[in-house]
Amino acid sequence: MHNIQHPTELLATRFMWTGNSAKAKIIGRILEESDGRSILVFDYGCGVAPGWNQVLSSHPNIRYIGYDPDEPSVKLARQSLAGLRADVYTGKSIHKLSFEADYVISLSVFEHVFDRFGYLKNVKRLLASDGTFFINYDDGHFRISIDPDRPKTWYPALRVWLHNKLSRILAATGNISQFQCRVARSELDKLVERVGFEITESFYSNLRCLKELNKHIDVEKRADLMELWVQLEEELNTRFIKDSGYQWGDSVNLWRVMGSRTVVLRQYEESAREVI
Repeated sequence: MHNIQHPTELLATRFMWTGNSAKAKIIGRILEESDGRSILVFDYGCGVAPGWNQVLSSHPNIRYIGYDPDEPSVKLARQSLAGLRADVYTGKSIHKLSFEADYVISLSVFEHVFDRFGYLKNVKRLLASDGTFFINYDDGHFRISIDPDRPKTWYPALRVWLHNKLSRILAATGNISQFQCRVARSELDKLVERVGFEITESFYSNLRCLKELNKHIDVEKRADLMELWVQLEEELNTRFIKDSGYQWGDSVNLWRVMGSRTVVLRQYEESAREVI
């Protein structure tokens, strides 16, 4: 528990999502590995690109490209990133983009993707041959709990449950904007291999009790909590992970209390071939 963090990693945890240890760790690693060299980051499913205006302002070596299918979110992202080394796209432009990203990040997006194979093929096309792909998915939408003593929680929980049940049916009729479906670990692992990636690392994040604690401490102390939070989860992933029986799409014990998984991918060295 006494690991010394690189200064850029400490900066990253102060900049990025203080309520999400997976995102803080991913961005911190990118900043640490880049170490001032010029890099291109592609954020696939960027939403409003939260936090990136601060990162790009402090790290001019980073060029940022974002994509999101939601036009209102893209409009806000463009406003936030105006004047910085950033471009944000939407609509059918994803098929026209052409670049070689040093890093591709997919943060809490994959559970909302209907055509998952097509999504991964786009990443493979846009990732440099020696680039790194961080794909993070979250299970929070599918862990619905109702407190019998708090009737006000019943209706929101029922709505989410019904949304999950109808999501695939609605998507099949062409309504994919609100799609969400649990990601099973075995499904993702097989799919990335089929596309032409190899898994170099995976880890679990967002310990439930610390996510809740983060909401109930002073805002100015949340970055300090995040530094401890990331360190603790790294220890848990290193020392205590084990297989404990299949549940919620994953058999790893940490998944039961850390409903966020990140998979670190690289392209197969021999996979310059076109994926059919």
